Amino acid sequence: MLEIIVEITPEGTTHKTVKGLKGKQCLTHPVVQGLDKVLGKRKTLAHTGEFYACATQVVTQAQHA
Repeated sequence: MLEIIVEITPEGTTHKTVKGLKGKQCLTHPVVQGLDKVLGKRKTLAHTGEFYACATQVVTQAQHA
């Protein structure tokens, strides 16, 4: 499940944390990109452990007898 946490400091600085997406999806997801447009240009970027986790896809193949 996608979860985006936006913190706004009293000075007006914003901090955004994206959870629920692995790998580069946290940068390329349409909702995240739209939020980036609204919040403005990023000054810093820090990746969480989820960024370094591989997005996995399980592929099964039927065995032929």
